[in-house]
Amino acid sequence: MEWSENLYEKLIRLSEFGVVLLLNGKPASPECVASKLNKDRGCYKARFSYSVTGDLSILNYVLSA
Repeated sequence: MEWSENLYEKLIRLSEFGVVLLLNGKPASPECVASKLNKDRGCYKARFSYSVTGDLSILNYVLSA
């Protein structure tokens, strides 16, 4: 299994659990995020936001400078 396929599957699972996926602050599908991260490997940093109960609620991949 390739790196992007593994990432894609993980993003789908997170999305199914209600985690909002963002790419540079804009809503994005698991397919879009995995594709962009695979294309520009190492250029994005993950930023995590948690709910008041401590669950992951938002996963935002931001282009790092």
